[in-house]
Order: sequence, then structure tokens, then C-alpha cells
Amino acid sequence: MSRAAIVAAVSACTATAAFAQQLGQGGGGAEVSTWRVVAALFFCLALAAGAIFALRHRLPASAAFFRPGSRERLQLIEQLPLGPQRHIYLVKVDNREYLALFSAQGASLTPLGEEVDKLSVDP
Repeated sequence: MSRAAIVAAVSACTATAAFAQQLGQGGGGAEVSTWRVVAALFFCLALAAGAIFALRHRLPASAAFFRPGSRERLQLIEQLPLGPQRHIYLVKVDNREYLALFSAQGASLTPLGEEVDKLSVDP
């Protein structure tokens, strides 16, 4: 973030706080005009729309929760703890299934259909 943007953000926050304090010191009642409420509503809606637009176009393609039509490439099908520091996972990546074994000594990833001897990890 550039120095000018930081200075602008800090000055905007300071000005907003001073303006809010000045509003609270008015001698009249607590009435707020309708145009201020409507303007604030439209301002908030515009901020939300801008945030959605920015998130959809700036996030990487892996953020599938923002893209309704995208399919997920990685799925956890099943997990099984084998001990205090050993776990085995069945995962699916691009319609291919793999067994992943994690232990304190290391990890192993084997595509299904290969020999099961590759899964052995010495304690």
C-alpha cells in the first residue's frame, strides 16, 4: 500500500470521527433527515457491490465459494485416525482417487490401483 493511500485513509478516519462528534453536539432533537438515511443506504449498498466485484475478480480461481458454477477439484472422501500421530485419508483430485498416509516420520501419497506395499511406514 502506498504512503499516499495510508495518509488518505488516516485523514478520512479522523475527519469522520470529528464529524460524528460535531453531529452529537447539536442543540436540537435527535432527528435525522430522510435524505441522509437514503444516502447512507445507497452508499452501503454501493460499498457491498464494489466489494463483491473486487473479490470475484481479484481472488484466485481456487476460491470456488465465490463462483457458483465452478467445480471443486479436491475432495476429502474419508479420513481415519490410525493412532495418536498417524492418519490415513482418501482424497479425490480431478476424478482420481489417492490414499494419503501421514505419520510423525513423514507422508506418503499413492494413487489407488497401485501396490499397497508403498503405504507402509516404519514406526
